[in-house]
Amino acid sequence: MQKLDVVNREIIIELHRAINALGADPELLATVGSWGDKLEDEQVLEKLKAWNATKGKLISTISGGA
Repeated sequence: MQKLDVVNREIIIELHRAINALGADPELLATVGSWGDKLEDEQVLEKLKAWNATKGKLISTISGGA
């Protein structure tokens, strides 16, 4: 598994904080938090695409987005 450098890890931490502050779904938070730590890049990408295809689309529809 690829280990991230300090700056990349800090970026992930800040992304996690930002989406948490926006009320993100726990599944999405877990995926972002596991990036570079427990999950490979490809696994994170797969999980994010799946989340966006299902829950992300639902949230967009409910909020009136495209």
